[in-house]
Amino acid sequence: MRHPAIHIFFLILFLISSETASAQKDIYQSNRFEELSKDHRILAILPFFTHLDLGEGISPQELKRLQQKEGYAVQEALETYFGRGKKKKKFTVAFQNSEDTNALLTRNDISFENIDRYTIKELAEILQVDGIGSGNLDMNILLSD
Repeated sequence: MRHPAIHIFFLILFLISSETASAQKDIYQSNRFEELSKDHRILAILPFFTHLDLGEGISPQELKRLQQKEGYAVQEALETYFGRGKKKKKFTVAFQNSEDTNALLTRNDISFENIDRYTIKELAEILQVDGIGSGNLDMNILLSD
């Protein structure tokens, strides 16, 4: 496996419309994705960090649980999205199965609470991948519903 000294950074942005009952999702890929990924073979998608603004009436513990749930839901959604692209030959890289990613993180005592203590390079080495996809979301609705 290639040393993960160079990492791919692609921007994934979800736009959530708070004005309507339905959510709009737009996923953006860097127009330099092919260039940046030419030496990469496999990427891992991490659970996303989410900040939920669901109003009052939710305990801090329940809010934390929902934020983690949403982070994992986004990870799975992106795995599905990018998996479809690979099947259509849009991508020259493979994406590590999110169950494998999460199992390797757990095996190395890396959790939602402490993953930010690791560098992208350290995580790529632990996950045995060439690059990492990750992100932050601010939402006012639950995507998992």
